[in-house]
Amino acid sequence: MMIGVRISVLLQWALILSVFFGVAIVFNPSGDNRIEQSLMHERLSWTRRLKLCAIGQDEIMRNALDDIATLIASFFADVDLVASDVLAGLSLLTHSHSIQHQTHEPTASPSTQAPDWMTIENARRMMEFATAVYGWPTYMLNNCGCCAWWKLFKKLDCCKKCKCNEVLVVEDNCCLCGTASFQLISNCPRTDIFFVSFKNRLYQVPFVVSVDALSESIIIALRGTVSLTDLITDLTVDDEVFSVDVDCDPILRKDQNLDADGQVLIVFVMLYYYYYYYYYYY
Repeated sequence: MMIGVRISVLLQWALILSVFFGVAIVFNPSGDNRIEQSLMHERLSWTRRLKLCAIGQDEIMRNALDDIATLIASFFADVDLVASDVLAGLSLLTHSHSIQHQTHEPTASPSTQAPDWMTIENARRMMEFATAVYGWPTYMLNNCGCCAWWKLFKKLDCCKKCKCNEVLVVEDNCCLCGTASFQLISNCPRTDIFFVSFKNRLYQVPFVVSVDALSESIIIALRGTVSLTDLITDLTVDDEVFSVDVDCDPILRKDQNLDADGQVLIVFVMLYYYYYYYYYYY
């Protein structure tokens, strides 16, 4: 009996000592500092790599590049990658969609009645405006022919001064090629265009405000990512708190993820877009 008790006590002491020994080996009091130092080193490295994009830029652009460097450094912290690893990851990402389509069978979704405005004709019409806002390079790329280019040439207003009764155009070229190509692609007359802005800065993308008689709506067409400035804008993923009136919107009222106060997190770039377009249009 006494021998069994002694063995039990010895085993318990051995277990306690092994736990303390394991904690002493695994625990690293300087682990947080090492991670912070590694993150700071990665951030400085990416900041130096992005210095080429910051040459001749203003303070807002440099701050955005610093935020991008912090984002990339935190994403790739303590990850040792070479160029072949990145290429392999991109290759797997490219083929992952086809693999998912082969493995997952389509499931029947509950049928819901679409709104009256959600039609193929309206989608095609909106696509024309979305394409037209990209300007004359898109028009010439999609219409490779002398006849189409001659139509664009006839629409040009070379060295023409803007009058008060005409559409307000911001930062188009001297011949208003962007405005002319927008008219040709969207089949929108000059009298139905309210405002045209081809200003391309950080957080500021070109857009056109016009009236469409076919769909009987006011359309604000925003250009997508084309330039390096647009790419930097897309990589800026800071968030801001935005207050919305949940009860007045039938779609937001059904969202279970929104709280009663209507406080939502929105990407800072989208919020800046809103203030930018509101400032220019109103």
